[in-house]
Amino acid sequence: GWTQQTVENSVDEWLSEHPEVTTTVQDGSLTFHKFVVGTLGYVTPEMYGAKGDGVTDDSAAIRRMIENSEDGTTFYFGGKTYLVDYPEKNERKDFYYSPFDIYKRKDLTLVFSNSTIKMKPNDNPDIYGGIVAITNSENIRVIGGKFIGTRDSYNVSNGNRRQYGIVTNAAKNISIMNVDVSSCVASCLHISGSGDKHSDTVYVYNSKFYESSYHGISL
Repeated sequence: GWTQQTVENSVDEWLSEHPEVTTTVQDGSLTFHKFVVGTLGYVTPEMYGAKGDGVTDDSAAIRRMIENSEDGTTFYFGGKTYLVDYPEKNERKDFYYSPFDIYKRKDLTLVFSNSTIKMKPNDNPDIYGGIVAITNSENIRVIGGKFIGTRDSYNVSNGNRRQYGIVTNAAKNISIMNVDVSSCVASCLHISGSGDKHSDTVYVYNSKFYESSYHGISL
């Protein structure tokens, strides 16, 4: 069984393997992110307040998780249903509205496993975005998950069919594996660029893109 001594030994062992966190908490080096990733190997949206009940809007929690992470992080979604929505503002010209805004990042892995990501109903023709938007980033992996867009709530007579499923924008070395993306106003997978920058090397494995008002995949 666990005793005070075995706990102390385990902590000492973990710290010896992670010298980057052995300085004092007071100087800010031992962050929540470092401790959790060092212990578990990943972070979850529940750590940042997500419910995953399919009813609560988990967008803010997911954005906090991404914004407070470091390059090299693995995000793990544990088989739940996450309801998400587009952010209210789009302050960057090369930015797609997205609850999963991967912008200028490297070496991230998003493991959705058997989770469902469902967009809230949205009929706004000014929204130019995607459920997952990977912009000016490299070495990003999206693995598993079911993604459901806003096609059923969108009035196509409004014009501007630019609510995508997964978007890569001027991104490099992107892997999309075992995903199921459906019911999008625009393409379920959109591979694009920004100005003279193009998406380079996007791998798609064993995935489905269907029931779109536009295309399954567009370039």
